[in-house]
This record gives sequence, C-alpha cells and structure tokens, in this order.
Amino acid sequence: MDIDEGARVTPEAKEPAGVLAVSVGTSAEIAALTAVLASAALGPAPSVTVVLGSDLSGLDSGSAGQLACETECVDMLRALTALRAAADAFEMRTIHSLYAVRASRLSSVPPLPNSEGQSSDPFAAPPLANETADAATPPRLGESATKGLEAEIALAQKEPRYRGARALEVALAVVDDMPRTFKALASGVLNRERCEAVYLTTAPLSSDARAEVDELVCGDLQKIAHLGSRDLRALVADHAQGVDRLAAAKRRRTAEKNRHVTLRPLDDGMAQLTAIVPAKDGAAIFNALSKSASKVLTGPNNGNRALGAIMADLLRDLVVGGPHTGEGVLTPPHPVEVQLVMTERTLFSGDSEPAHLTGYGTLPADVAREIVERASTESRLMIRRVFTAPSTGDLVGLESRARIFPSGLKRFIELRDASCATPWCDASIRHTDHVVGWAEGGQTTAENGQGLCEACNYVKQQAGWSSSVVPGDRHSVATTTPTGHRYLSIAPEPPGMFGDEARDVS
Repeated sequence: MDIDEGARVTPEAKEPAGVLAVSVGTSAEIAALTAVLASAALGPAPSVTVVLGSDLSGLDSGSAGQLACETECVDMLRALTALRAAADAFEMRTIHSLYAVRASRLSSVPPLPNSEGQSSDPFAAPPLANETADAATPPRLGESATKGLEAEIALAQKEPRYRGARALEVALAVVDDMPRTFKALASGVLNRERCEAVYLTTAPLSSDARAEVDELVCGDLQKIAHLGSRDLRALVADHAQGVDRLAAAKRRRTAEKNRHVTLRPLDDGMAQLTAIVPAKDGAAIFNALSKSASKVLTGPNNGNRALGAIMADLLRDLVVGGPHTGEGVLTPPHPVEVQLVMTERTLFSGDSEPAHLTGYGTLPADVAREIVERASTESRLMIRRVFTAPSTGDLVGLESRARIFPSGLKRFIELRDASCATPWCDASIRHTDHVVGWAEGGQTTAENGQGLCEACNYVKQQAGWSSSVVPGDRHSVATTTPTGHRYLSIAPEPPGMFGDEARDVS
C-alpha cells in the first residue's frame, strides 16, 4: 500500500451532527488532524463545550447537566482510545510501506562485483535456503540496511533505537502474516500492547503457522474483545504450541538465550536492577533471598528494616560484599571506578545543587556526598577538577592530534554527554566518535567528539547518514538521515548550571 493512498476516514451517517470529516492519507493531512486534536486538548474541557456550551460553575451538584457532562467525558475517552488504536494501525502500515519502498529502491541499484565476481552490495539480504527466482517475491533489506532503517524509525518516533527495531519487526509480521490481528487493532478491539503481545508470542513460528494462529485467535473478535493482556497471551501461547510444538520449544530456548540484567534509574537516588532469567532460576533466587531475609528479620541485626529491604541488602552483599558477608562473589581485585560530577559548592559547602552519576543520571546532593564520604573512608576516593566556561557553564574542551581519542579526552566527553548523544537514545556510552569523520578532515577534539552507544555509532557509518557540530551554549550535534530529516542533540547541562541565575557565574 502506498502511503499517499492511505485510508480515508469520514463520519458515518449515524454520527452526531457537527463531527468534522478529516481526510487522513498524507503527512500534511495527519499534521492537520494533530493540530485539531492539540487545539481541543489545550482549549476548554471537551465535555463542557460539547454538552453544555458553558462552564460548570452554575450547575448544582448532582444535576442532570453534570451527569451528562460526565457521560460525555467517558464517551470521549472511549472514542480517543479507538482513535489511538487506529492511529497505531496506520503507523504500522506506514512503517511497512517505508520498508517496502526502501527495499525496492536499494534492490534496483546494481551492486559492484567483488574480486570473485560476486555481489558486494552491503544492503542485500542473503538468499533463503528455499528461495527461488520468483519475480513476485518482494525485495528484502540486508542486516546493515535494516539496522539503519530501524534507527530512522526510532528518530521519527522520538524513541531509542531498540524501540524502532521492535516497531519494524512487529509491523512487517503483523501486516504480512496476521491480517486479523491487524484488523483487530485498526478497529479498536486490541490496543497496541496486546497486538504486539499476540505477535511476540508467535514470533518463532513460520509465516504459515503464524497465520494459522492469527485465524484461531482473532478469527472471531468477540471472543477476545474482553480479554486482558495476560489471558490473551495465554490463549495465543496455547494455540501456538498446538500449531507448532517445535517452534514453542525454540521460543523457550531463544528466551533463555536472551537472559540479561539491566539497570534503570528511579527517583530519589534509587535504581531498579532487573534480571531476566529462566523461571526456575528466578524462583530459586527469590526463595533463597526470602528465606535468608526472614531469618535476619527475626534476629537482633534486622536494623529496623522491612523484609524487602533485607532481601535487597543481601543481594548486594552477596554480589559485591558487605559488612556481614565480607567479599562478594563478584568483588573485583581492583576498585570499580564510579564517576560522580558535582560542583565544589555541593562537595565542600553543603550546597543543594544535584550531582550527576555517570551511567545513572541526576543524584540528590546529600546522596552524592554520602557516596564521597564512604569512598573517602575506604581510601578509594580520587577527585578530578573539571572546569566550566564562566559565560555558559559548558565543560572546557581538550584536543589531540591523534585519530584515537586519548583516555583523558574520552573521559571528558563521556562526562559531558552523560549518555548516548543520539536524540532519545538513553543507552550508556560505549564509543567515543568523531562528529565529522577523521577521514573527512574532522579533528580529535572535544567539540568534534561525541559519546555514542555501539549500535548508534555503527548506524552512523552507513551511506546517507551525516552529522555536524552546531554552534551554541551547549555542545550540539545535528544528525541527518538518508531521507534528509535532521535531528538535533544537545549535551545536558552540568551540575550547578540549571537555570539562567545559576548559569551566571562570572
């Protein structure tokens, strides 16, 4: 389906008078609809103007007018929920079209032969084992081009790259293999979360098997209209195992292979450590912590802690060591460096300006000082002075004549950028990269350097991508994608430089 030939949405005859007929098929038309909804959201309460035409100040409590207003509010929520689902379906269709157009364009470019006479096209997908020379087979993107497209989708959606990858994966599978699930989303029977859950549960299946599960689950939308997310996933899993038991076993093996640990910053100086492990291991770990914590809870050393707090402390002590366990199983032979950026006022004068913990984010001043005090007590404290420009508060830059960023300059860029410099990507920095490439005359300086995650750095090297430094108070980089769209990333303000009054330090 061509994006410019999108569905036309007009009110049916039974809709109430005054409903605006909006054509939705191009980006300009979608922008117009967005403007209408944004104007309505920022204006008077919709139920007030639609039902009463006036405010509520003159209404008595419990009056028929108020009840009508509440009813309209609920109806509005129901309509907006259906609108959101339809918009999500149209977004999937658009992503599917973008992939098809990109694959068609790249497949029409004749690849250069290598020394063996074979194609050296980096964007070509490897042939399938059972692939024939069927001209009707739609072109596919290779791994490199697919990752580039995932990054473009993520930027357009103002999301991290991994969400762009998920959006592309789901759109291709649902639109191609699961027409009934797609219809359930477009009609509002399913929301985006449940639609993705249906696909992810069938991901290991072949296209034919996935289509069979699609028919079994969404063939009758009335049967799933009232199912919650958990019940829906269970229903899909049952059918998926019945259709293809080998695929179900493969899904379990894949899930176990993808076990991992993540860290997510929370408010008030806390963090959420999550481990995705096999169910048996998760239950064993939790039960062991719970049993040990219960003994501490009833003993003399509970420290007035709740059971959950004791479990968290035991986990920490077992891994990195603690006062009651000694060294943990993963205690390193040398201290692990933790980079904490704060002003001298926060460190020495008890100021309330927050600090920044590399790899985490903003920390309250008192928590930062507690970390410094503990490190000082354990003789593990090392302070580096990092200067800022008086007029802007920007960190002062360094430079090098070498192509590779030296360790001091690399550390400086990591402190300045805090996380991956790609807009909306909050991943940890893994690579220090030239904004303008070294081969293109870019220098190894703080101004021409940026911290990127591994995935974003590799995408940036693909054809059609470019970046440049943009002058400004903060270090800024403009990234241009193959479609010509331009995105700006700005380094965060360092601690102590929040607001105009704080920035004036001259």
